[in-house]
Amino acid sequence: MNKAVFLDRDGTINVEKNYLYRIDDFEFLPGVLEGLRRFKEAGYLLIIVTNQSGIGRGYYTEKQYKELETWMCDQLEKYGAAIDGIYYCPHLPDAKVCLLYTSDAADEEDSVDLGGGRISKKKKKKEESRLRDIIKN
Repeated sequence: MNKAVFLDRDGTINVEKNYLYRIDDFEFLPGVLEGLRRFKEAGYLLIIVTNQSGIGRGYYTEKQYKELETWMCDQLEKYGAAIDGIYYCPHLPDAKVCLLYTSDAADEEDSVDLGGGRISKKKKKKEESRLRDIIKN
């Protein structure tokens, strides 16, 4: 059976800073690196689910968010706390939202509308299968 920990990012992994997107502003909370490493050693999957409405508000771009996400994941991996999945929502609080969001949807024929965002059919199928496996095992 797979065990998983689902974590928010802001205020759980890093110090809460409104609309954080710059690497220079990112600070891990005390004890987070050690705690996440211990979860990994105990066989848990680490999954981040995060609201990033700063994208929808125009405060930063999805590319800027992804740059910070990549840097953060690299730092966590160095400490033995590799992240197994990240799901984010870039929409405003009153928008129709979706759990799975990605920017890799090539065109309308190859993608599915998730109510405010698009996801490639291939990516959607892969992520649905992965989530089913996590929950089932």
